[in-house]
Amino acid sequence: MNDILSNDEKWGGSRRPERSFQTFRDFVNNNKLIDIGFEGIPWTWSNNWENGKKIKERLDRVLCSRHWRRENGKAKCLHIQNNASDHAIVLFDTDSKGRKWKRRFFFDMNWVQYKEVGEIISREWGKQQEGSRFFKLHQKIKSCRVALLNWHRQRDTNAKKEIRELKQRLAEVQGDGYANKNEKVRVLKKELKEAYKREEVYWEQKARVRWLKEGDKNTNYFHASVVERRRRNNISSLKKGDGTWCESEHEIENEINGYFQDLFTSSNPQQIESILYDVPLVITDQ
Repeated sequence: MNDILSNDEKWGGSRRPERSFQTFRDFVNNNKLIDIGFEGIPWTWSNNWENGKKIKERLDRVLCSRHWRRENGKAKCLHIQNNASDHAIVLFDTDSKGRKWKRRFFFDMNWVQYKEVGEIISREWGKQQEGSRFFKLHQKIKSCRVALLNWHRQRDTNAKKEIRELKQRLAEVQGDGYANKNEKVRVLKKELKEAYKREEVYWEQKARVRWLKEGDKNTNYFHASVVERRRRNNISSLKKGDGTWCESEHEIENEINGYFQDLFTSSNPQQIESILYDVPLVITDQ
């Protein structure tokens, strides 16, 4: 596209007026495209210090439709620094096999309609725990989580699967000469409507956005929102203290660990008695 969407995608040089981005923004919005993001260095072009000014911009990107993004959630774009050119190498990977992270616990709001869920929580929360108050709280939450996950595995609450099966049954009833055909169709449509509602609640909760129009079956929108939020929450690149960039998940992990280890490690300061003299004593030797 050879353009940027905002001054946030430009480093160095003078700031551009906001109106200069409007044409490119209109193109993206009018075609209902989304940016899949990137991993690596944040820019894709540099002027290589021409005229004594260092300017870097993200001139290259991958745009796609929400439908394509929903079907290819693991696809990613890599920015690879290239010292032989003023443009970085842009690698578009549609079959990314990154590190598998442990999934966090997610309480589906659809579970509250089942009576046994309340009974499970009451039973697990009421169990006696030993230790400090915080440890007891942690153990109660953990106990509820494990019990709910076990219940979820044993009970099929997959609304998407149920919708597919109901549609198939509805097509069969409508196509064959069933007795009381109209009544069967009415019952199946009612069940299908309830299944759609459960799926909407699930994706609305996952997307963390407000419902747009009451009754819309816009789960594609919510699914795309979830994918986009996951992309924003992902740390794909990190600048080191020496000014270079991390190029892999292992480097990012080591950089974060090293930063917090330095932050919480004492430098063993000397002669601080004069400072501690003015700090009131709260805990005595007794």
